[in-house]
Amino acid sequence: MCGRLSDVSQGCRSGGSGCFRYWAAGHGWARAAILTALIAIPVAANYRGVRAGANVSSALTVAKLAPLAALIALGVWRFGHAAQMIHPAEITGPGWTEWAEALLLVSFAYEGFEDAVVPAGEVKNPRRSVPFAIFTGLIVCVAVYTLLQFVVVATIGLQTTDRPLGAVAAVLLGPGGETFLAIAVMLSAYGYISASILNAPRLASAFAENGDGPAPLGKLHPRFRTPGRAILLYAILLWLLALTGTFLWALAIAVGASTIYYAGVCASLIRLRRKRPKADALRIPWGPVWAVAGIAFSLLLLTQMDAREALLMLVTASFAAANWWWAKRRVSSTEPSVRAHAPRGSEN
Repeated sequence: MCGRLSDVSQGCRSGGSGCFRYWAAGHGWARAAILTALIAIPVAANYRGVRAGANVSSALTVAKLAPLAALIALGVWRFGHAAQMIHPAEITGPGWTEWAEALLLVSFAYEGFEDAVVPAGEVKNPRRSVPFAIFTGLIVCVAVYTLLQFVVVATIGLQTTDRPLGAVAAVLLGPGGETFLAIAVMLSAYGYISASILNAPRLASAFAENGDGPAPLGKLHPRFRTPGRAILLYAILLWLLALTGTFLWALAIAVGASTIYYAGVCASLIRLRRKRPKADALRIPWGPVWAVAGIAFSLLLLTQMDAREALLMLVTASFAAANWWWAKRRVSSTEPSVRAHAPRGSEN
């Protein structure tokens, strides 16, 4: 979202009504104050309880999908009255490198499906409902993004632009269309922030409760029974990244981090299938084959990161490895004392 504010301010420097306000909001103390207020709202809601946080996230989801649905409907209607063929050369023309770089950023749009697993402990019949929710959400996302891409190409063609949806909105909705879509984009980014504040701190708190993270993060608020410390720490880190980084830089780091643990999950599937072949679990046909394909695709995306992004990813991975080492040593050091105090015969 902060990147979007910067884009708007840069586009307004040539003049126009309200340009000074956009420029002021994208820089200095005004930008810091806006980011603080926007992050504080979902933080306060989630600090009081998961229901309040989920309500904020749900409202923002509706608010961000409605403008996109309107844009898709108008674009499809316009295409129906002036259909044009798309030549294969227009798709293959950019080259493999450009497609790989685009895939690195586009994959960010499909992240988050795994968050449906985080509140599974509070879901009735999670073995059935959680996989259904994940697959349904992915299908909806694929449909929305595919239709949006189709509408963009059908409306403005293959012209180069930094704001393709804004250009489409200007064509379909008139002069105020780009401003309308800029608001929709900011709502979409805000919805993502709200959802991440709902899920990520609770995941960190769960790790802490199981001994895989610092114990203070697992402490619950005495009144609200929420992981207050984890929520506040996540909010501070989010605020610092939003204040100091640019959108594309933070986007590449987020995609790189997600790609690493997606590859790790794929590798874990292969290991678990061999270690527990008769486990009572959801089994998708050709699981190891899909896992190998997922690992290969993840490695392909990681090769598109530049040196600075790769270095920062290495630092992040080092913190994760240090935490894993610390958690493993902590468990190893407590096992002898647990066995010593266990009743006789409990080993059997």
